[in-house]
Amino acid sequence: MRTETLTFKAIFTGLVNVEGENFTRAGYCVRSRRPDGTEKIVSSLTPVNDLALLKKLETLNHGDVIEITIETRWNEPGIPSKVLALSVTGRQEQQVA
Repeated sequence: MRTETLTFKAIFTGLVNVEGENFTRAGYCVRSRRPDGTEKIVSSLTPVNDLALLKKLETLNHGDVIEITIETRWNEPGIPSKVLALSVTGRQEQQVA
């Protein structure tokens, strides 16, 4: 089985519960630089199966900078991914509406 583990910095965008799924997804985005030098923001939602990680994510604010470790199993149907670890590297000031 081909498994890939990546660790990278990202911007936390929130937690999402999808109807019919028994887990929560962590939302985050990263900046990607194209060959022509322009940047693109790429967003992703990755399942969180670990209760301790979910509790940690629940303390974050939209815009916090995180270092996140993702595992992807490329040879399995649906190419499942999950969050393995994360740490906060920068806090976004919470805005009051």
